[in-house]
Amino acid sequence: MKMIDLDLDSFRVVTNSASQVMVYGFGHCKYLQLIYTLQKSAPQIVDKVFECSIGNSYDLPNYKLPDEFRTTSEKRLIAQFKAEPLDGIVDDQQWGEKFCTRVCKTGSLNLIFENFLRRNQGLPIIPFIIAIDITDNKFPYNPADFASSDPAVNSLVTHSELRRCYKLANEFPDSRIRAIASETFRFVKIEIQAGVHYLRAIEPFWVQPSWQKAWIERKETVSPAKLKFFKEFPWREQLLAAIAEVDKEALLLSSSIKKTDSETTVVSDLKKYQKPPL
Repeated sequence: MKMIDLDLDSFRVVTNSASQVMVYGFGHCKYLQLIYTLQKSAPQIVDKVFECSIGNSYDLPNYKLPDEFRTTSEKRLIAQFKAEPLDGIVDDQQWGEKFCTRVCKTGSLNLIFENFLRRNQGLPIIPFIIAIDITDNKFPYNPADFASSDPAVNSLVTHSELRRCYKLANEFPDSRIRAIASETFRFVKIEIQAGVHYLRAIEPFWVQPSWQKAWIERKETVSPAKLKFFKEFPWREQLLAAIAEVDKEALLLSSSIKKTDSETTVVSDLKKYQKPPL
């Protein structure tokens, strides 16, 4: 794989000069070349580049993810949620597609939770760059396609990832997660001029009327089998439970601090009334 000639100014504008990023996108939009370029250029451009592999929670022979791939530059290990199981898939091609899809979707979930923790702890969030368009795109950018159930249109794995992004930023029950997701996702078009690759921020695809119409139609036609599957393996509940645990720990810590402050005040007040030594 070859590095691309990346315009650094446009990259820094999109990422707000972040020192760590995560990159997804369509293969035809050169997201893999972008990852490769950033990795090979580290730390001149960024210190750390994450990819979809952080969603690989499958403990499979030859597929287990080394910790270094989900360790931040602060030596934090990004938590992993449980990806949807692969049981019952016997077709090799379908297994490969499902593996990629479920790893990628879980990867976005993991990063959003990490950014939720980072925001709570005063650390900068890690931007999530998603390359969804490119100069002379052989698959013309059409947000309605991302919601399509038509196999002929929905053959690209990234469509599933994009729908997960939409749900996190727009439908997730906790408003803090929706806010973090909206800030995290950075959709870009890669514009190529004289061989130089510029990253141009574009608005989220879900603001487009074509997406909104297609999404409503998709939700009205979801099969009972899919509804059953997602009810059995609810990613939302996993994230909600993790958030609840964080909130619980924060409350306990706050109560402990208040108790300590109160005891300190009492001791201080008592000292005021102690008789001076004779």
